[in-house]
Amino acid sequence: MEGFQPLKILSYLSIGFLFHFSTSNSYTLPDKYFINCGSPSSLLVSNRTFTSDEKLTSGNSEAVEETNSSAIELYRTARIFRQSSSYEFDISQSGTYVVRFHFFPFSSLGNLSDAHFSISAYGFPILSNFTVKNSSSSDFLPIQDFFLPVRVGKLRIDFVPFDEHSFAFANAIEVFLAPTDFIPDSSVPYVSGEGQKGEYNGLLRSPLHVIHRINVGGDNIMPNNDTLLRYWIPDDVYLFHKNIAANTSYRGKLNYETGGATEFNAPDSVYGTAKKLNIVDKYGPTTFNISWHFDVRKQAKHLVRSHFCDIVTGTSNELTRFNLYIYSNFKRAIRPWDVIQQTAAPFYIDFVVDSDDSGLMSISVGPESDNDNQTAFLNGVEIMEVIDKFSARGSHSKRMNLFIIIGPCVGGVVLVLIILAMFMFCLKRRKWMRVETPDWRLVPLYGGSSHSRTMVRNTTGSAHADLNLGLKIPFSEILYATRNFDTKLMIGEGGFGKVYKGMLKNGAKVAVKRS
Repeated sequence: MEGFQPLKILSYLSIGFLFHFSTSNSYTLPDKYFINCGSPSSLLVSNRTFTSDEKLTSGNSEAVEETNSSAIELYRTARIFRQSSSYEFDISQSGTYVVRFHFFPFSSLGNLSDAHFSISAYGFPILSNFTVKNSSSSDFLPIQDFFLPVRVGKLRIDFVPFDEHSFAFANAIEVFLAPTDFIPDSSVPYVSGEGQKGEYNGLLRSPLHVIHRINVGGDNIMPNNDTLLRYWIPDDVYLFHKNIAANTSYRGKLNYETGGATEFNAPDSVYGTAKKLNIVDKYGPTTFNISWHFDVRKQAKHLVRSHFCDIVTGTSNELTRFNLYIYSNFKRAIRPWDVIQQTAAPFYIDFVVDSDDSGLMSISVGPESDNDNQTAFLNGVEIMEVIDKFSARGSHSKRMNLFIIIGPCVGGVVLVLIILAMFMFCLKRRKWMRVETPDWRLVPLYGGSSHSRTMVRNTTGSAHADLNLGLKIPFSEILYATRNFDTKLMIGEGGFGKVYKGMLKNGAKVAVKRS
């Protein structure tokens, strides 16, 4: 089977953008928002009107146009941002939104190596240090897909160049409400490289960045053949031991039933193709699993959605049983009969998976060892990175926004006042701190009783220190006694100066305060 071919995708795009796949049960996309970046006019694409972005942007930006008339019409214009700039969208209904950015480089953009930037939603990064690959590279896709929790109010999307030498750009932006319950919020099986960790809750609080969207056993799927205008790529480049897997397809009508998947979860082209276990010996089955290795960010959470549709067995799927493995220590029994009791019935299973430090995520399917019906299959895989610590904010949270702005300011002022009060307290305390000089009494410079000069009694009979205030010592004598105020002789410091110990020429020990 052919691998991923970007040039083939572009040829599909030029046709697919003209004719949009539709059925009587297809999902009706909202009218907003489909944005034709850098264009002064609107453009009809896949029955959606991509409108000009001139009234939605703020900041320093520039509209550019590709002069090559053979380029896909949606990708003939772009908007370049050389400084931090933003788009704002009015949101009238809360929910999970598809947010999709189109990045198709062309010559009028300039040096592609300077396209280095980040994108934020509600001020929180959802795409960091992003660089755009050349459209001729083997793994090029012109889009970055997100599922974003959005509330009523203003949705602000910021484009931030990496530095003063870099720029950001976009050819088109899509922002629209996803189907209800498209992403589960709670009770999702939680898996790591060591096995199952329990259940994961609160998934709807975090954006999801689509890393891989794989049509297992099938071809490229273009937006015109997907109800949510998604891209799906073949699985062959991720397949490990290709000889133990075989492609299979189904041309009949799929049975979408309650409790299973809908055509919004994945198109017929995904559920109508699969990789199945390849029996290499007619007298016995192979003992290997079908395995895929996907590159992911190390030590990160991912939502893994595995798509199944039994197009492999015959008239009944009652005996169809096999195992799904994530990494090597987690196993989940797959029994299509327990979900929908008929063949060709699509369903999917979600897992939240902690990636290990290898940078690869292993997903496998294999037969049960004690089952005579030795089979296993997989129809599709989606891997979406969970972006933690995100908080969606709408207009209803303006008070919270105000608190977020004022709170730190007030807290900072209070902290400064506390530090200032502590400093003044310590300064006052040091000012009145007595010098520890029990053996350093003031004595007469030239003899006499030290007792008579250190303690006297007043008329009330109470004793007090005689400070010898009438004593006069030449400054040269003080310099001699303190060795020119040697810092090694300093014994204390108060609010009015430093205190030094010293010895006069007559051998008397003194304490000298230098203000």
